[in-house]
Amino acid sequence: MNVHKILIILATLVVLLITSRSYQNQALSFHFVDEEDNLVLGKYLLQGEKLYEDLFSHHQPLSYVFSAGVQKLTSPNSIFLLIKRHREAVIFWAAAWSIFLVARFGLPMLLTVIIFEPLKIFLLGNLFLSESLVVYPLVYLLSWAFLSHHPPTKYESVFLGFCFILTWLLLAPLWPATIFLFGMLLWQKKLLISDLLPFFLGSLPLLAVSLLFMTPAAYFNDVFYINFKYYIPLSGQPPLTQTALAAFFTPFLSLLSWEGRSATLQVTQFLSGLLILNWGLMLTKKQWKLVILMFLALGLINIRYVMPGQQTYSGFHLLPWFASLILMAAITTFIVWKSYQVRRWQLSGTILLIGALSVTVKEAQGSLFATYDINKDFYINYSRQTDFGQAVKIMKTPGEKLMVVPDEWLIYWQADIDHASVMVNYYAWMSKVPQIRDPLYQIFAQTPPTYLYCDCKWGYFGLEEYFLRYVKLTRDGQETKLMVLKEKVPTLTKDQKDQLDFYNFKF
Repeated sequence: MNVHKILIILATLVVLLITSRSYQNQALSFHFVDEEDNLVLGKYLLQGEKLYEDLFSHHQPLSYVFSAGVQKLTSPNSIFLLIKRHREAVIFWAAAWSIFLVARFGLPMLLTVIIFEPLKIFLLGNLFLSESLVVYPLVYLLSWAFLSHHPPTKYESVFLGFCFILTWLLLAPLWPATIFLFGMLLWQKKLLISDLLPFFLGSLPLLAVSLLFMTPAAYFNDVFYINFKYYIPLSGQPPLTQTALAAFFTPFLSLLSWEGRSATLQVTQFLSGLLILNWGLMLTKKQWKLVILMFLALGLINIRYVMPGQQTYSGFHLLPWFASLILMAAITTFIVWKSYQVRRWQLSGTILLIGALSVTVKEAQGSLFATYDINKDFYINYSRQTDFGQAVKIMKTPGEKLMVVPDEWLIYWQADIDHASVMVNYYAWMSKVPQIRDPLYQIFAQTPPTYLYCDCKWGYFGLEEYFLRYVKLTRDGQETKLMVLKEKVPTLTKDQKDQLDFYNFKF
């Protein structure tokens, strides 16, 4: 390994030490239901249940399987440790991938790490989400497509297959982009026919592991039929035909947005300007094929269009595109600097790059170097679910079940109780899906769950007619959202009531 590579790896380690320490301090600072979905279904997978058959989900399986692995390896005995260990797993995942990518692809990847890692928290990239996990294999595929100039070795072919299936099984909206990149590698002869067997072999382990935890027929029902027939139309998301054009022109559209300029929007604007500038020069030098391929790849990555500049809950879907934009800007900048001696372009590109780095440092330092009280963060974000889950745990006896509406997932985990239905959550749009709604109504009519936690607006979920069978727990003189079957209440022992009273729960 030469001195140049050692230096950029050392620089990567410095960035990762700063970000990793900060994200560990913030490990309990944010509560997000999409992350808790992964954790709770991961727990049930460890109990032998099958995705899509025993547990409804319209997402890809691998984030649930990975969570099951984290829980198996770390054995968290509290929600505090459950969240902390998963956030630490994301830190390790990001660090391992970042070091590998920089060692493999050099300076463009170092620049990507320097900008992406400090800013990803604004897009929830420090949480255990499919979007957070998929960034790194996606960046590897893009780097291979646009930085490599020779066919892979057999080992690299195996790893390419691994990264393709990893991306595929983490995030379905990236399927068009992965198909495009696969076709591009074949077209450019960076992936030869002789490489397809090791490529296929590289995809087998993750595919086999996923199949162990899922039922394929149910997978196609939940992920394809339910999504396209109901979820997409009912969720209010515009059809692909309306968003596709915006997806491909996202870098250009970002330059037109000036209201509420968030940290990621400012960086996006600098990098989009840099990318467009570089593309312009490359077109004048007849590099139009490369420009078109980059344009198409970047557009496909944001095909589930999210407007640049949105952050946290509304912006986390943008994580893969944001990382890809940084990488594309970095790759084209190095192409321009190495291949063309055009002073005006170099000066303009340098100014835009310095602007992006300056905003990164300015915006990230407030987050990276702030003081956090992890115990206080836990109390604010997770104590309510912990307490309600503990109340159920105190009262439960073998065979009893819980239903949570719509999505306070961690109550299941804390209560350590069976779920009443394949629907471990229940959103308003689901009440318009007969295949979901009717079996659930039948359960409530015939064998209702002993415990029901319902954060419900009247008439919003269609379950209100069943509430008369339940009595609500009170806390500090106020009714709570946790309900218990009326016939269960007289069976509670004095010891159970005393334990409930310790948590200020009463009937």
